[in-house]
Amino acid sequence: MSSDILVRSCTTKNNLQLFMPLRSIFIVIFIADVLLCTASIWSLLIIAVDRYTATFYPIWYRTKHQTRRLLMYITIIWVVSASTSLPPLFIKSMLIDSYRPDAEPPGCQLFDTMDFVLYSSVMTFILPAIILFILYGRIFCELKHR
Repeated sequence: MSSDILVRSCTTKNNLQLFMPLRSIFIVIFIADVLLCTASIWSLLIIAVDRYTATFYPIWYRTKHQTRRLLMYITIIWVVSASTSLPPLFIKSMLIDSYRPDAEPPGCQLFDTMDFVLYSSVMTFILPAIILFILYGRIFCELKHR
């Protein structure tokens, strides 16, 4: 939340000239915020996958190597998070960090590409929410049936 306040403060007209030299720092903080939020949400999803596996395949769950499975889970979380939040650092057409006085309200426009905004929203919120509802719904039905 503090990084959101810092990034949002660069968008106000009065503070913009003060923060112009720090603009790239604010962009990196904003992208790090997205990276960490995405990792947090996907961690919840991985916990649901782990619970689903333990509920539906308890014998397999107890006998398989937990260390390898946990490392795979951690890798999935960070690869998905990085692929969701880091493209603007590498694709300059996605990152627009210039001041736009003609915009309403005037300020810094960080992401102006609708494709990236849609991709980021789906990967960060919509897809995990759908999978979470399905997994926990199946777990609930299975435990209710027992």
